[in-house]
Amino acid sequence: MRPVLLFVLASCWTSSQPTDPPKGELAPIEVAIASVRLADDCPGSIAQAELAKRDLSGSCAGDCSSVRRACEQSLLQVSLRSTAGMKTSVVVTKIEMLDAAGVAIGTLTVRQAQRWSSDGSYTAWDQVVGPGEVMAASYALTAPDWGLVPGGRDPSKKIRVRVTFKLGGGEKTFEKAAVVATFMDPDVMT
Repeated sequence: MRPVLLFVLASCWTSSQPTDPPKGELAPIEVAIASVRLADDCPGSIAQAELAKRDLSGSCAGDCSSVRRACEQSLLQVSLRSTAGMKTSVVVTKIEMLDAAGVAIGTLTVRQAQRWSSDGSYTAWDQVVGPGEVMAASYALTAPDWGLVPGGRDPSKKIRVRVTFKLGGGEKTFEKAAVVATFMDPDVMT
């Protein structure tokens, strides 16, 4: 399983590097933003995958108001590669949303840092990367203030995010196009 994970990380690493040029100081950790999804801020630690496992089958004839759509967590996913000979902390210090013109239109807050584990799932992470370690991590994000976003939750609108990382004693800033998750009103039957 481990060779497959390393292959996936390597594929992600090489495909996102050219589109995500860093701005800032050199640091002992190389970062590649794999993806940014802007959606909801799901309560607690309930993720969309957990909700998808729940049985929502049965008849929905008549009143379907009790059936809810799965909460899609806003999420930042990154690949990290240590170039240091010691453990190094990784902290997201700021995430800004940018409109098509590059103007800041809001900020997001990071919570629930997790790392991809060898058993094929995300687990809690202390935001430390070991010497020479290559890993994938994710952060749950607050939902955007959709009132500040031109076009609201329209997935065709272009939104970028600017993410600033504190990496050991250095700092790096990256920009990446975000994917806006499609929103469906749970009260509308299709």
